[in-house]
Amino acid sequence: MELRRPSGRAVRGPRADGPPFHTPCREPPRFRPPAERIVVAQVYRGGQPYPAGHPGRSTPHEVRTREFAARRRGVDPDEVREFQARVADELAALNEAVRLLSQENDRIKRALRDWQTMHARECRPPNSGHW
Repeated sequence: MELRRPSGRAVRGPRADGPPFHTPCREPPRFRPPAERIVVAQVYRGGQPYPAGHPGRSTPHEVRTREFAARRRGVDPDEVREFQARVADELAALNEAVRLLSQENDRIKRALRDWQTMHARECRPPNSGHW
């Protein structure tokens, strides 16, 4: 005999013709060390902290000094070095722009905070007067 809910679905539970319904016990999973080291956060790479989960940014120096493995049909090393130099220069310019924009952002935040403080001192709260 099978038990059913009012909706018509079968109810899991003891069977009338046998042992109670259950799942067999499983062995707990064994600890396995990771195959490679997982880096949670890179802190202060290039002088700036990076939050967890974000990959580290390449520096211009890393781009310039990157070595590539030799292959049977390689590429012209001079072209590779020229490309690396161009990418490193662009990366340096972008890093400088980010630094300048961050400084400007901090300056604007300070100015806004100062203005809000000054404005809050000059203005009375809306309910401070006589009714």
